[in-house]
Amino acid sequence: MRYDTPDDDLLLSDACVLAGKTLKTFTKKTLKAVILEMSLPPSVYATMALREILRCSTNQQYQIGLSEKSKPTPLPPIVTVVKTPEGSYIDY
Repeated sequence: MRYDTPDDDLLLSDACVLAGKTLKTFTKKTLKAVILEMSLPPSVYATMALREILRCSTNQQYQIGLSEKSKPTPLPPIVTVVKTPEGSYIDY
């Protein structure tokens, strides 16, 4: 599946489907995702299966790091505001 931004919803929950919500149409389609459905027997964990399939860590800190890397870096301010005891002013 292709989608536009890391924050896009790729699937609807059952509650969203019952509420009549729909997914947006992706136009840029610059990112890729795989939607995986599994039916596992008792005592078999999806995280273990994913770790084996993806060959990457599924621990929380690693996944948080991936999320942090996808966030855009903030741009520097256009003007600099200098604060002094007397007040604030814009430094040109």
